[in-house]
Amino acid sequence: MADLRSGPQTADDKTMGLFTRRTLLVLVVVCAVVALPATASAAFSSQLPVSGGDAAVKGPGVAQDSASSQFVVWVRAADRHVMARRVSDDGSMGAIADLSGEPSKSDSTTAAVATADPAGNVTVSWMRGSDQHVVAVRIAKGGAPGGVIDVSQGSVAGSSQSNAAADGLGNVHFVWRNGSDSHVTTRTLSPAGALGAVTDISVIDGEAALWGTAPNVAADAAGSSYFTYHRNTDCHIMLRVLSTGGALGPAIDVSQTPDKAVGDTSPAIATAGGNALLVWHRDGDQFDHADDTVYFNFVLGGTTAGTPTALSAAGDVSMMGIGAAGGPDGAFGVSWQGRTSGAVWYRGIGSSGVALGAPLQLSAGASRADAAPAISIGPSAGTAVAWSADADSAVNLTSSTGTYSPPVKVSAPAVTLAKKSISLKRGTVTLKLTCSASAGVACSGRVKLTDTRRKRSWGSARFTAAHGATVKVKLKLTKRAKKQLRSSGRLKGYLGVSVDGGAPTGTSVKLRGR
Repeated sequence: MADLRSGPQTADDKTMGLFTRRTLLVLVVVCAVVALPATASAAFSSQLPVSGGDAAVKGPGVAQDSASSQFVVWVRAADRHVMARRVSDDGSMGAIADLSGEPSKSDSTTAAVATADPAGNVTVSWMRGSDQHVVAVRIAKGGAPGGVIDVSQGSVAGSSQSNAAADGLGNVHFVWRNGSDSHVTTRTLSPAGALGAVTDISVIDGEAALWGTAPNVAADAAGSSYFTYHRNTDCHIMLRVLSTGGALGPAIDVSQTPDKAVGDTSPAIATAGGNALLVWHRDGDQFDHADDTVYFNFVLGGTTAGTPTALSAAGDVSMMGIGAAGGPDGAFGVSWQGRTSGAVWYRGIGSSGVALGAPLQLSAGASRADAAPAISIGPSAGTAVAWSADADSAVNLTSSTGTYSPPVKVSAPAVTLAKKSISLKRGTVTLKLTCSASAGVACSGRVKLTDTRRKRSWGSARFTAAHGATVKVKLKLTKRAKKQLRSSGRLKGYLGVSVDGGAPTGTSVKLRGR
């Protein structure tokens, strides 16, 4: 197998793209940019293509095996082999290594994942296509890959994404959804290479994971493991803790009914500072998912759930998975794919469980519609995020500690409203918006007309505009608004325009018509 130590950067690995910071925006006679706290505003590097021309199946995995390098893995689309590459912060990259070979290649529906222990040893796992077993390869820090280890053996994963997390003692905790009963199932691999017992986390059918979703796992410094899953019976997001001594804690409902998950979406989990963070795709009220949102719950001490809280703009999360990671400072990072733009987004959460700043757009363009981004936080609290590009499925990487290209800071997307363009005709409000931002950065968001006296919505509409473009937005009035219009001949309210990632701002309007 190839040596994964860093080497010279080749021509086809030149840095490309940029990152964008999406903050709140703008409007009418008042324009403003919201400043981010220092903890949320660290620049990420330009995105770096790392797969050397390989297209990837699904999304990649990423782990940080030192304070200054990332280990990126992906399933190669051409033959479903599991590939890996080490990338240093200065942009130098090692050779691409084939971890699986032909006999143990992946299936065509799941991604490979990577995790690193505190010593810098990396474990890569995936579901083997030939028998649907969860298998793994270990790579000692700075060394060559070892052989393929059959982790699940008799417990078939059943076409489900598997996940893995290393604890502070060097053990790796694997999790998958058992194919025969959909129970959440786990097994450990010790630093010496010994497999632990296969353990049923669900225990009863009532705690089985929803078919088509994937359970996830995080582990802490003491060796306890934390499991989350999308419960089959009610679509609630659940948490269960397995202590170092093997005691299985109760199932904790972290989402409850109002904030339950959308079908076929999988939650993410991370631990840091003795606490746990669970993140999921919250099911909105609209049938077309236009108001689905990334939600999180900060679980104090890993056992006391807090209040489910929105993390993304409403409606701007795709149906793909969400990534979460915890750092040595007790803080967390979350990455997801936006619904309207397809871009990769990031937001930090502090050690007290409070979201930091506004969502930050990391990718210059869209990521694959069927591929979740991966996130990792290293020993120096640097954050790395990897994803597959929509255009060619190439694996891209960005890092908050990377210097492979000067970080490119671009102006936040902003929307300006042509006030004279606002008109009302036949129950529809029409207006024009112009997107102003750096080249290549699109604007998306929502226009909403509100009855300021009774705090009722009179209608809303989403918009997307390319850089520099002016778009016409049509907002259909609600039945209540039309009734008011017929009665008085006018509507008096507040017209708000928000860019994804920020709260609305706008202007008061008086609309006349019938």
